[in-house]
Amino acid sequence: MEQKFHELLASKSPEERLLMACSMGDSTRYLVIRSIREKNPNISKADLMKELFLIYYGKDFSSTEKEKILKSLEDYLTKENS
Repeated sequence: MEQKFHELLASKSPEERLLMACSMGDSTRYLVIRSIREKNPNISKADLMKELFLIYYGKDFSSTEKEKILKSLEDYLTKENS
């Protein structure tokens, strides 16, 4: 099965492979957002964006760095909605 999968990918052009990867990324983001909204249907846009950040990048930063990033995200989204 793995060989068949590699043959399928090899038969695709670089552009087709890129489009496939983008589509998978979009699908993943949709499922993550849906999961967050199922747990908290009334979540604000700012809190949703912060949750997404923590899910995707939460392990890549120290606690201090995460606090700064989350604060910046909150500030940006507050200004955007003003």
